[in-house]
Amino acid sequence: MKKAVFFMVLAFASPLFAQGIFAPGDAVIGGQSDGTNFVAGVSGTAGGVNNWPGAEGPEHLIDGVGQKYLNFAEFNTGV
Repeated sequence: MKKAVFFMVLAFASPLFAQGIFAPGDAVIGGQSDGTNFVAGVSGTAGGVNNWPGAEGPEHLIDGVGQKYLNFAEFNTGV
């Protein structure tokens, strides 16, 4: 019974929403992993290469508007 009361108090004492760890304006680097290192990409339009369209770069990943980040490389891309 004591455990149940403890967990109820703990549940009601915690915040209902998690705190964000990213915010619009934070520095974001987009690119591709080559298996050992992360290689930063650039703006461009060639398919299969570590680049992204100018309007869909990594800075749009966390902008508070709901846009996207698109990388044309086929594998191991991210931020």
